[in-house]
Amino acid sequence: MKIKKKPITKGMEVSSLIHYLEQEKAQKGTALFHILNNKRKRFISNENLIQGKLQWTRFFSRNKPINIITVYASSDGEDDDEIINIIIHLLLKCENEFNIVLGDFNINTRKPQNSREKEWKELIECFQLKELIIPENYTYVRKVINSVQKSRPDHIFVSNNIRIIREVILPPISKNDHLPFYIDIELETDYCWRNFISRKDMNQISTTLNESHYDSFDALQKDISEMVNKFSFKDDKTNLKYINTINKKEIKTKEIELLHLVTQGKGQNIEEIEKLRNNIKVLYKETGADIKAKLSENFNKHDSSMIYQFDKHLKEKSIDWKNIQFSEEEIVHHFETKFTSVSKSSDFENPPSTVKKGPKIPQISLKTIKEAISRMKSNTPGLDSISFQIIRNLKDEHLQLIADQFENCIQQGNIPEEWKSGWVKLLPKRDIQKLNDIRPITILPIYYRILFNIIAYELRQWASKHINLRQQAFISHRNTMNHGLLLSSLAKKNKSSFLLVNLDIEGAYDSVEDHIIEKALTHCKFPDELKTFILNSYKSQILQLEIDHHLSRPFTKTRGIPQGCPLAPLIYDCITQLIIDKCIQQWKISIKPTKLNINDIGLLCFADDINLVSNRYCNYNERLDNISKWLGQLSLKINPSKSMATTLPTKKQNEANDRRYYYTKIQKPSSTWTLSLG
Repeated sequence: MKIKKKPITKGMEVSSLIHYLEQEKAQKGTALFHILNNKRKRFISNENLIQGKLQWTRFFSRNKPINIITVYASSDGEDDDEIINIIIHLLLKCENEFNIVLGDFNINTRKPQNSREKEWKELIECFQLKELIIPENYTYVRKVINSVQKSRPDHIFVSNNIRIIREVILPPISKNDHLPFYIDIELETDYCWRNFISRKDMNQISTTLNESHYDSFDALQKDISEMVNKFSFKDDKTNLKYINTINKKEIKTKEIELLHLVTQGKGQNIEEIEKLRNNIKVLYKETGADIKAKLSENFNKHDSSMIYQFDKHLKEKSIDWKNIQFSEEEIVHHFETKFTSVSKSSDFENPPSTVKKGPKIPQISLKTIKEAISRMKSNTPGLDSISFQIIRNLKDEHLQLIADQFENCIQQGNIPEEWKSGWVKLLPKRDIQKLNDIRPITILPIYYRILFNIIAYELRQWASKHINLRQQAFISHRNTMNHGLLLSSLAKKNKSSFLLVNLDIEGAYDSVEDHIIEKALTHCKFPDELKTFILNSYKSQILQLEIDHHLSRPFTKTRGIPQGCPLAPLIYDCITQLIIDKCIQQWKISIKPTKLNINDIGLLCFADDINLVSNRYCNYNERLDNISKWLGQLSLKINPSKSMATTLPTKKQNEANDRRYYYTKIQKPSSTWTLSLG
């Protein structure tokens, strides 16, 4: 049975709960047991296969099944055949899963002496199970007159996809002749692809970098990459924190003393051993209460605010991959198709631009770098594992090298190819069984995000001044609530009811073609140098999806504005400027309406949602056809199932007839749009 080797990640620790209360990783072990026993979260099942002889425990961690087979075999070999046959059946059934076989076997696996021990060893070797055997580690100590009999009847065997890190014999708190012991293990998994760096190592990286001198950005980047590779490790990131206890050192000293008395004594120190055991039990109880109090305090201090948002947090931030009906390849194929270009040109004719002046090319300096770092909130690293904290801790001399590199990128009209590789976080929107309802957020390297954060910030004043007021999303000093207030004022002022048609753009950001972005930037009078830089930065990005905690195969993105790019919202605002200016040209409406005239307002934009407003005396069907046609020419598609038509009555009509707003889905049975209004 061969298992393909995968990167080792820090996994669970099979251990004694009592011991972990006091040891260095006490809080991690304690919390781990709570996690494993949370049935709703871990799907634990426990079955007694042979009463008092064989037990099978199965649970899932990160959707990976872990099997623990516990054996209680007597030295006379009674029931051995039945036990072995059931274990063989289980190991065949659970092949390639994480398997742990442990218990009191009453066998010597190092030097089997009889046919029974040889039979057990043959079983272990057949399934390539292994254990960490330290010759001096005995787990059974029986005291006889003037001597101590030592042996090892207890064993923990693990499958080939588990690595044993260490084994520790623990002091016997009870009077049982068997000494408790535990092993640290690591699981070979592919569900944890990200690299992590401890706080201590992160500080060391920053210190080393800031003590060095570099003549170029490339030299600085080389050292950063080497240090990240040196200090990073893979972890399942359970986010469990260490809790220091007041009795930690005292307990450790007494445990060592007790273990020495039991294993090295001649059996004459019975009273001393019993007294020491009782002292340790009291310390365990005190420490357990201390840990419980500190856990509660930490929860109340940091986590209680999440109680009321827990369900919302789960729905918005994570996908339960066990409930997804699609295979990994189906998911990858869907998003690869979504991000693949389907057109190279457009028959959309640009209207006269109402944008009076294009933006200036941002100037990158040490000051703008430091300001961008202070603004940024996301610290998730890209595929290169370079974290935001490393860049933030650099001294000014090194930040200046990064500023110079950014300036060169804009002047040369492109970014380094390695900055175009990213991973995609998939977030659910509504129905996770529909791939179109999963939002892809692209996480690109930290250098890319800092650079585009600077550009987006530098263009904010230009956008506020020159993007049409009909677009209120993602622009400084504007808010989509302004449109809501405007509609409310229209309803109060007008003597007749009017129509509000909300048009949902299907996959708006993901389906924008590169040539449409170029058309929009040209329309908004972006300087050629800046336009070329943005277009080249978006072209041929290499993406990998994070699916069930691991990365998919890579594919090339040939269209779409990457959600996750700081500049993405402004780029889409430039595309809606095309639509707004087309409406101004064709419908003869004002660039900036000065009166509450419904037909002169024409449309309102909420980012990628477009609201068409019109009264019954205006040809709203013709306007709806116009919008549909222009969006189609821009390779954008209206989603009829999510688009709504609304009748807004006047204040008097509403009071007289107790009328409500009527919402009706827009249907498009043919090329002609029809509205059915209540």
